[in-house]
Amino acid sequence: MIKISILLPFFNRHVLVRETVASVLAQTYPVFELIIVDDGSVPALKVEDLGAAAVDSRIRIVRQENAGSSAARNRALNLASGDYILFLDSDDLLAPEALEVLCAGARGGEVDAIVGNWTNFAAGMETPPVRPPMPYRDALANAVEGGWATGSALLRRGLNVEMSPLWVPWEVAEFYQKAVQAPTATVAHVDRLVIRMRQDTPGRLTNLHDHFDPQKAGLFWRTMKRSVPLDDERRSAFDRQLFRFAFSAYHVGRHREAEEILAAIDIDRLGRYPWYSRFSPAWFVRWGGRRLGLRLQALAHDLKDRFAGTRT
Repeated sequence: MIKISILLPFFNRHVLVRETVASVLAQTYPVFELIIVDDGSVPALKVEDLGAAAVDSRIRIVRQENAGSSAARNRALNLASGDYILFLDSDDLLAPEALEVLCAGARGGEVDAIVGNWTNFAAGMETPPVRPPMPYRDALANAVEGGWATGSALLRRGLNVEMSPLWVPWEVAEFYQKAVQAPTATVAHVDRLVIRMRQDTPGRLTNLHDHFDPQKAGLFWRTMKRSVPLDDERRSAFDRQLFRFAFSAYHVGRHREAEEILAAIDIDRLGRYPWYSRFSPAWFVRWGGRRLGLRLQALAHDLKDRFAGTRT
C-alpha cells in the first residue's frame, strides 16, 4: 500500500491542532505518518496536547527554534518516509475519506500529483466545495489554473525537495508548481471533498484574504511565469492569473500596479487562450491597450453592477 507522509507546521495553536489531529486519526486509510514540526511554540507542543487518541505510533513531534512555516515544512520534508506527501495546516480538517480517495487517484503510484476538492469554513458558515478546474493537458498549467489549496493535493515525494521562504503566503503554491513543472509530470483530480479550510483563526497560515494583495500577488505570478519553461498552455494559465490580479488592483485604485502586472502578459497570444472571449476583460486589453483596456473594463464592470442593482 502507498504510504503517505502528512506534514504539519505548528506554532501556538494548542487548542485547534487537537481537532486537526483528530481528523487525521479518523482517516479510513491507515497507512500514513503524521510529522508535526513545532516551530518554537510557547509552551512547547506535547503529545498530551493532541488528545487521548493521539497516543499513536504514526505521530511524530519534533521541535525547532522559531524559523517560520517554510522552514518547518522543510524540516518535515527531510523527515518524511512516505511515497507521497500531503501538507496540512494546524487549523484545517481532513475529510474522513481524504487519504483513501487521494490514494485511489494515484493509481498505484503512477500519478505524480492528485488533487481533490476543498471548502472554506468559519463560525456559522461553510462554502460549497471548490472543484479545481483541469482544462489543460499540462500538469503545471492545471496547478496554476486550479490554485490548489494547502491540504488538497497529494504529491509524490521527491518531486520538489525544498520549500522557499521567499514567497509567504504563496510558498505552498510555489512548491506545487515547481513539483509538477516537468513536461512529463502527471496530475489527476478526484471529485471528492478532501479538506475543510478554517478561515477565522487569528494569525493563521492561510486565509480567504491573505493571498490577494494585488501588488504582491502580481509580483509572485510574474516571477513564477519567468522561472519555468513555457508553452501555450502554461502561458494561458499564468496570464489568466495575472489578469485577475491586475483587475483586482485597478478596482481598488492601484492603477500603476495594475499596468505593471499586465506588462507581463503575452497580449499578442490572447486570442489563442481557451478563456479568451469577446467583451471579456482580456478582450478590452487586447484591443484597447493596457491603460485604455483597464479603463474600459472597469466601466463595463460598473455598468454591469448598476444594471444588476436596478433589477433587484
